[in-house]
Amino acid sequence: MSSSRRSRSRLAGSSPSSSRAISEEQITELLSKLQALLPESQTSNGAHRGSAARVLQETCSYIRSLHQEVDNLSETLAQLLDRLRRRHRRPGRRHHQEPPHVITTDRSSMPTNSHVLP
Repeated sequence: MSSSRRSRSRLAGSSPSSSRAISEEQITELLSKLQALLPESQTSNGAHRGSAARVLQETCSYIRSLHQEVDNLSETLAQLLDRLRRRHRRPGRRHHQEPPHVITTDRSSMPTNSHVLP
């Protein structure tokens, strides 16, 4: 074990939260699980084992790409909703008609105006 690792181990052992310290085996296992979540890792079936730094870099890059994808999808959704709202509000163009409040079948009860066709 290197001297820096030993000093970190001693520091972790002297703290009240030493039971929370993560062992190197746990770190390796967590990195392995993290690598399995990356799309590149899924295609190689874990055959290629990268360094911890490489796994963390790939993870950060993947998270950034997911954020970009969310932003793009949010923008697309906003544009589609805006188009839908504009279509719905356009006069003379109804996609959804409200049912009439009073339904009459007897024409004699309908109002008659000279400019309205019979």
